[in-house]
Amino acid sequence: PRPVVWEGMHKELITNLGGPSRVAGLIATLGVRVTPRQVVMWSAREVSWRYRPVVAEVARQLDVELPQRFLGYDLGRKI
Repeated sequence: PRPVVWEGMHKELITNLGGPSRVAGLIATLGVRVTPRQVVMWSAREVSWRYRPVVAEVARQLDVELPQRFLGYDLGRKI
């Protein structure tokens, strides 16, 4: 079964990481290509499972808490 996604938690994460353009730029430094438009869509819906590990790495680098169960399991909200 698909985990429950709480409304707004991914939007808040993207805001805490600096917004769509900054998130896309930070992800690019990790060698993954995404556009700010994709990141905006993640804000409206949820971060695609394909990109969650790289978003988690960006959050780790910036010391930003992840939403609970962001990677499918509880990390104590911080990695």
